[in-house]
Amino acid sequence: MDNNELELSAETMRDLVRQAMDRIVEHIESLPRQPAVDVEGARELAISLVEPVPERATPFSELLDLLFQRVIPKSFNTAGPGYLAYIPGGGIFHAALADLIADAVNRYVGVWLAAPGLSQLEANVLRWFSGIVGYPREGRGVLTTGGSLANLTAVVAARKDRLPENFLSGTIYLSDQSHNSVFKAASLAGFPENNCRVIPSDGQFRIRLDALALRIEQDRNEGRTPFLIAGNAGTVNTGAVDDLEALADIAKENSLWFHVDAAYGGFFMLTERGRQAMRGIDRSDSVTLDPHKALFLPYGTGCLLVRDGSGRLLSVFRGTLARLQRPEGLAAAKNARSGAVSKEPRRKAGSRALGGGGAQKNPGYRNCGRSTTFPAGLPFRPSRSVGGRAE
Repeated sequence: MDNNELELSAETMRDLVRQAMDRIVEHIESLPRQPAVDVEGARELAISLVEPVPERATPFSELLDLLFQRVIPKSFNTAGPGYLAYIPGGGIFHAALADLIADAVNRYVGVWLAAPGLSQLEANVLRWFSGIVGYPREGRGVLTTGGSLANLTAVVAARKDRLPENFLSGTIYLSDQSHNSVFKAASLAGFPENNCRVIPSDGQFRIRLDALALRIEQDRNEGRTPFLIAGNAGTVNTGAVDDLEALADIAKENSLWFHVDAAYGGFFMLTERGRQAMRGIDRSDSVTLDPHKALFLPYGTGCLLVRDGSGRLLSVFRGTLARLQRPEGLAAAKNARSGAVSKEPRRKAGSRALGGGGAQKNPGYRNCGRSTTFPAGLPFRPSRSVGGRAE
């Protein structure tokens, strides 16, 4: 093969995939024997990897040696059975294959017309997720790179739905157990740090409802504009779940947007105990989910769902197009069964749609539910795996 060729022969493509697959399978099969963490000498390794833009081609075998012999081993082995820190999913092979297919065919799904079938696959995934949390058929959503972008999208949606263009009087209410991404989302959405009202938690690490109601009333009396409550369905510290039913009541009484950060706990709705713990999540205006946690998908797979997605989400994020960017087919997209139009910053989600859809459709949600063990942590007790199903 001429190393300068970008268009490869069928034989060469098969050979490259075979070489990579040999290393990948060997890596996966060795996971039980790998250390949970090996970062000794990692700083020196990182420094040694600094190099200028390569002028010449490097043989593929050398690149594989570099990755699998030097670079990958010096890291946290989050997919290994001995790794107990954080809340990762190991990543399942089905999703890796879906990423390969998505990147190889490289279809654009920013608008429905460009790839109707793939857009529908993305819409299917979002409707499956919407059903799991108990949203009605009007529920819609977007696939994101993770919970951080999902939380940001939720804050912007709430801001545009509940506040005027001059939104700096708006106040956000969250727990002292909330994930840092909610604070970052508020900042990126344009809110000063003091607009985030941090409410203390109780002895079970749930947001104190009395303190929340008091602060909302106080802010309104002082001329502020309360507009968003961010509840937790599984905190990263303890797995605590706020009283979502009570938060939904407070949000309704005060006409606030109710968002639930369920990046950790949301997919435990596949179990009966999870559904009991998260009662009220279906009354929220939006939910953040992280399939790369409890659904075992690779990192970089997140999701935001909006209960009134067919109306509210579309109205909030519908953009304007220059005349030459308005193919007649876009009108069809608006009324298509998928309802798939661009609703977030990223414009290419084919790999996440295939990864989320293919990786769950291949084994099936019933198997995913059986593999999802309800988390040990306050206010939960350790339990064995409980088989579940999507609502």
